[in-house]
Amino acid sequence: MTSCANNSIERETKAQATLILSAFSSLHGLPWHLTTQEVCERARITGWALCSYSDPIADGHQGLTVEDAVSIASEDSGLIYLSRLAVLR
Repeated sequence: MTSCANNSIERETKAQATLILSAFSSLHGLPWHLTTQEVCERARITGWALCSYSDPIADGHQGLTVEDAVSIASEDSGLIYLSRLAVLR
């Protein structure tokens, strides 16, 4: 006979985490004077994917390059967000 404690299985749940650029900057204590490009580069280096929401003109995209994200943000910074797969235990 085995006890439940001996048969415990560590379970992982995966969730998608998303942040807008300003929240990422605040969370990581980045200086306010960084450009959008610098924030996007920092986010990409730390494992975040650059993404854009869809709008009436264009579909949303995941895995943007820094250059594409900066270009979209120059028109509407609210369209850019960061995404990362998080593992919850």
